[in-house]
Amino acid sequence: AGPSGISVLAPDASAATALPITPLAAGSLITLEDGSVLSVGAQLARFTPTTRAWSTVDATLPAQTAPSLVRLADGSVLIVGGAATTDAWIYRPSLVGPNTGSLVFIADSTTDAVLTPPDPALVDRSGGALALVGDDDLRARMLVGGPRMAQGSISAIVTVASGGVALLAQQTGPGHLLVGRLVPGEPARILARAGGIDRILCTGVAVTEVDLTLPLTFAITGGSGSLAVGPTVKVSCAVPTADRGHWGLAAAGAGSRVEVGPITVARTR
Repeated sequence: AGPSGISVLAPDASAATALPITPLAAGSLITLEDGSVLSVGAQLARFTPTTRAWSTVDATLPAQTAPSLVRLADGSVLIVGGAATTDAWIYRPSLVGPNTGSLVFIADSTTDAVLTPPDPALVDRSGGALALVGDDDLRARMLVGGPRMAQGSISAIVTVASGGVALLAQQTGPGHLLVGRLVPGEPARILARAGGIDRILCTGVAVTEVDLTLPLTFAITGGSGSLAVGPTVKVSCAVPTADRGHWGLAAAGAGSRVEVGPITVARTR
């Protein structure tokens, strides 16, 4: 945030992407655990990356002038009064955090889940759809906000207009994650990306366009990863152990466009 507005500078992006500006956003900003952004100023407001919209927060708090904000270990936010007061408050958002057991995202925003794009410029919302438009580098991706898991699964229903799709697991940084890649005409693959460099862990059977009309699932349990289309496992193999990270999906393949449908992330207990 700055005097000229609010923007996001994504990793590897050549320029920042401006976010919508409204009077609700005229305050100090902090990112919440679910990927949304809290603004504290004349009033409290929350920015949801899924819809690129601001909404008021129903909380009793006097108007603040340049308060200091700190996100605490439990996900709540410490608000220390600025020029107008020396008082302090605790704001507790929804409990969608790193230890959430399971979460369902629906693109029409009827659930509490938040889907966050690291680079908003690679998301197309025209025609009422929520679509990832990208290249073969998996830069066009969206992460389910909140849960951070080493073991679990992500299931998604998508509409692939062109190119293919990748399901993502254990992302601890833009260049560190596991990838289940499904591109028509190519074999299904599970890859490990470390330091931005891909290493193919295993290669399975060929992917067809019909495959991508079925529910897709990428699961990691006990050091083994599997990538399935409907009830059919396309590829499976051992995967390296990793720290807990975010899960999501990405567009894969040159000139790809993937419309996002329901997504479920579940923790393996």
